[in-house]
Amino acid sequence: MLESLTLEGTTVVITGGGTGLGRAMVKDMARAGADLVIAGRRLEPLEEAASEAETFGVKAIGVATDVTNS
Repeated sequence: MLESLTLEGTTVVITGGGTGLGRAMVKDMARAGADLVIAGRRLEPLEEAASEAETFGVKAIGVATDVTNS
């Protein structure tokens, strides 16, 4: 399904992008050509995800933030 998805010229924000399903979405969106803002609570896995995304030739940044309502 995602093989035909093209997101070049777009920016996608992914919350929880450092691990699990969020991390998988980072990879898929980067493969589709989207630049990424990767948000989550711990900076280290976000930076790792951003580095991995950049191997697909896109721009990516990890931003430590908590989007829960607490």
